[in-house]
Amino acid sequence: MVPTYTYSFTKDKKFDPATTPSDIGPFTEFFRTNPGVVRSLEPMFSVAAQGPLAEELLRDLPKTSFGPDCVYDRMWTKNAVIANIGLTIEYLTFLHYVERELEVSYRYDKPFEGYVLSHGKWERLTWYYFVRIYKENTKPDLKEFRSRSRAENLLKPADLGKGFVEAMRCRDIKSLVTRMLDEDPWSFIQGPKFDIRDEMKT
Repeated sequence: MVPTYTYSFTKDKKFDPATTPSDIGPFTEFFRTNPGVVRSLEPMFSVAAQGPLAEELLRDLPKTSFGPDCVYDRMWTKNAVIANIGLTIEYLTFLHYVERELEVSYRYDKPFEGYVLSHGKWERLTWYYFVRIYKENTKPDLKEFRSRSRAENLLKPADLGKGFVEAMRCRDIKSLVTRMLDEDPWSFIQGPKFDIRDEMKT
């Protein structure tokens, strides 16, 4: 599985899984266009996959990027390994799935509308993206998470040619994120802390 995010409903409002290019780098676009690869009908955070579980993991996804039964929920169920190639584990979209399940106060479900091409027809859909409250202090910060995952031997680093890989199992990620948020609800943002009731008024 490879992420092929497009954020389409935040831009031109149209997503064609067969032709809309990945917006996050040439490798992801190369993988997406390989024979035998399938792609999710997800206009924001699409994923491309190949192999015996590809259809099972990507078909009939709910219209939410991070809610119940989303692709990250299915990855957690399978206890998949997330492997960041050339990026540290601080780049971790899976985090937002856990944040949503735990109902962090600095993010909320926001609806986006647009069109998805499915079975030869454009269908108008509303998709829910778990966005952060757009303030400087809500920017993600996973430095402490990476440090703790290494200290607890949950993160598996390895050299790859002149680069590197950092890998971690989904269930280990969710467990550590849950513990850290229980200790400090602001563990994964830059801060400073703020009163969510005041923020929602503005």
